[in-house]
Amino acid sequence: MISYCANIHPVHSWVETISALDANLPEIKRHLQTLNNQANLPTIGLGLWLSNVAVETLSQDANELINLQIFLQKHDCVVETMNAFPYGHFHGKRVKESVFRPDWSSTDRLTYTCRVADILSQIGKGDFLSISTLPGSHKTFSANRQKIWANVEALTRHLHHLYETTGKLIKVGFEPEPFGLFDNTWESIEFFNELKNFSRIPHLIEKHIGITYDTCHFALQNENPKDSFNLWNDYNIDVVKIQFSNALAFKPNNLESLVHLAPFNEPIYFHQTRIDTPQSSYLFPDLNEALAWAHTRPHEIPESHWKIHYHIPVHHHPQSPFLDTSDHLKQTIEALSLCPTRPHLEVETYTWQVLPQSLQSSLSQQVAAEIHHIEQLLPLV
Repeated sequence: MISYCANIHPVHSWVETISALDANLPEIKRHLQTLNNQANLPTIGLGLWLSNVAVETLSQDANELINLQIFLQKHDCVVETMNAFPYGHFHGKRVKESVFRPDWSSTDRLTYTCRVADILSQIGKGDFLSISTLPGSHKTFSANRQKIWANVEALTRHLHHLYETTGKLIKVGFEPEPFGLFDNTWESIEFFNELKNFSRIPHLIEKHIGITYDTCHFALQNENPKDSFNLWNDYNIDVVKIQFSNALAFKPNNLESLVHLAPFNEPIYFHQTRIDTPQSSYLFPDLNEALAWAHTRPHEIPESHWKIHYHIPVHHHPQSPFLDTSDHLKQTIEALSLCPTRPHLEVETYTWQVLPQSLQSSLSQQVAAEIHHIEQLLPLV
């Protein structure tokens, strides 16, 4: 099943969340029915995202949780994965580095994620369920690693308790992102080795903690998914979820052509940027910093290749002069067979609110088209 990540909806409270789902799910299903040429409305996978405020509401009001279960049945909607990366507001105002707060050195992050796991254990379908979360912290936060490890160990104990009491195996996938505490294949391995060396329950760490692989993030790092999956297998690190999204790519002819990037240099989300040149490779925390660097090195621009962390709908190839990283997405699908346990699959283009008009359709049309696009690619492997 291909789920869609509900962090695309500009919501914060529980009331806003359920209202947005109620308004959009029927439309998404109708568009998907048309694309698939189906006689009946399809079952749909929902990668549920709940802010901490929404989680607190559901945790404190059993009736609301029952209402959610009824709602999912009514809409023939399956939740097998949840997103617990964004903790607070995720739309409408500056997010950038704040999406990494609180990080895993904070008990607030631990409490939030445990509550998400509690909710998932009650609404999730299937014996294997997953949650995505941030890669520990952000590199600039200088977070206390021992506090991070201690909190991840506490999370693991909670997940194992849920497994023993409900029979549902919940795995939390830490999601490497450029400038996260770990942001590539080898840094992920180092983090997990340190975590298991610290922990008194390394066997349970391997059972309940793994990786969420975001195709946009790893395309930016010039990684090969087959190499990543094989290496993680060697170190007993599971890929528990794959989030499908494309990064924006660009090959400028000269300094003046960088003006085309202006619509993407927006103030809400981080847009980490990699610039590869024949001489070197550079990674910048945000697009505006990459543009500032470019103006100091105009001679390197004509032969440069840019990749920008700006989630582009997977079915929509941007018009010239832009490109995308769909090749990496296809390579990831081809590498799925290397995963010992089939990861949960999800489309995640949360940037819908800030996409330029040329890349934007209605929210329900976009989600349906993305799900359909991935469904069409999966039979090829």
